[in-house]
Amino acid sequence: MDIAPGILRQANRINRQEKLGIKFSVGDGRELKFSDGRFDAVIVKHVLHNVDGPDRMLQECHRVLKPGGKLALVVTSKKSRLFQKRLKPRMAKLIGLDFFPEAESTVNLENIKSFMDGRFWNRKIIKLESKVALKKPEPYLDYIDSGRDFWGVISDERWQGALELCHHYFDKVIQSQGVIRDVSIQGVVIATKK
Repeated sequence: MDIAPGILRQANRINRQEKLGIKFSVGDGRELKFSDGRFDAVIVKHVLHNVDGPDRMLQECHRVLKPGGKLALVVTSKKSRLFQKRLKPRMAKLIGLDFFPEAESTVNLENIKSFMDGRFWNRKIIKLESKVALKKPEPYLDYIDSGRDFWGVISDERWQGALELCHHYFDKVIQSQGVIRDVSIQGVVIATKK
């Protein structure tokens, strides 16, 4: 399920081609259109931090789970992708925005347990950390470019300017340090419905 129909187009196409029989639906995680206790498991991967009202979404996940059902969440740490976080305010200014998307500011690996209190027990967090050491800026630029839609509707010219800012910054880092070192920290949280 996703709130944006466009996200599901490719999944639906593959589902039809491969005859997988998966049922996709468009919907809001804060108002699930499923009956109480319907599912054995609910998986929420990199979504909760994008939701205005993550408490409401967790309440809905709890509602649609059967007693003893499992919830699996994937959330990012506040300590993840620090290079990108340093660039976001400058990118926003260049693009003409007075804000910048900061996915982990509301829900993150460090505070996820507090969002689950009272609803889920037997919580287990599996921390996954990957370090990068890049001698060229392109992989990081590709990653930043893949998140363009999170910034809203931006002209190609402005977005290209933001990518050039990043490219220049990464080039300076490589010149001074020989490599871009960064880390991506995620957590898989598995819990049981109370």
